[in-house]
Amino acid sequence: DGLSSQTMVPAMVQVGEANQCQPDGLAGQALNCQGNPQHALTHELGVTTNTYTAMAWVRPNGIQPDYTGLVLGGASAAGLNVRGGNELGYHWPGGAWWWSSGLILPENEWSHVAIVVSPSAVKLYLNGMERVHNTNAEPVAMGAQWIGSYRGWASRNFNGQIDEVKIWN
Repeated sequence: DGLSSQTMVPAMVQVGEANQCQPDGLAGQALNCQGNPQHALTHELGVTTNTYTAMAWVRPNGIQPDYTGLVLGGASAAGLNVRGGNELGYHWPGGAWWWSSGLILPENEWSHVAIVVSPSAVKLYLNGMERVHNTNAEPVAMGAQWIGSYRGWASRNFNGQIDEVKIWN
C-alpha cells in the first residue's frame, strides 16, 4: 500500500488566549460563601443540552452538607455538587445522583473541579484526577446557574470560596 495523504485545514482547531484557564492573579476576588443565603446566580443560559462543561476553583471551609451545590442549573437540577464527606458528585437527569466518584474535596485548601457531560457519560475531575460514570444523560433546559448552592435550598449551600467559574455548552 504505502499511500498517504495530507490536507491542511486552516483554523480547524482554535485555541483561546493562554490565560483563559489560569488564575486571574487578583487576590481576594473569589465569591465568599458562608452558607445560607450566600451564593451567586447567573443569567438565564437559554439552552437545552446534554453536552455541558463547568469548572471552578473551590476552597471549602470544612466538610460540606450533603448535596451542596457548586455549579448547578436547570429546573431539574443538573451540574456539580458535593456529597457526604466532601465527595465530588453530580446531579443530571438520566444519571445517578447517588453514584460514588471516590474523589474527595480537601478541606480548607483550593482545588480545581470540573464536570463534563456528554450524551453517554458524565466525567468528574478533581485536581486533574478523572472519574467516569457511563450513563445516558438526558437533555436539560439550562436556565440560570446556581454557584455555591443547590437551587437556593438553605440546607445545601456551600461554605467556602469559589473562583474562576467557567461554563461551556
